[in-house]
Amino acid sequence: IHGCPDSAPMGEPLSHGCIRMRNSDVLDLFERVAAGDRVFISDTTS
Repeated sequence: IHGCPDSAPMGEPLSHGCIRMRNSDVLDLFERVAAGDRVFISDTTS
């Protein structure tokens, strides 16, 4: 999971398994989880 600039396209596969998020969303996630927490990733587009 890593941040991307606002100008980077989202919703398109552009990497090899990374989970790209807007930088502001990564900062929000950082405030909500602690090291070692499990994070469940799901596809909500289907």
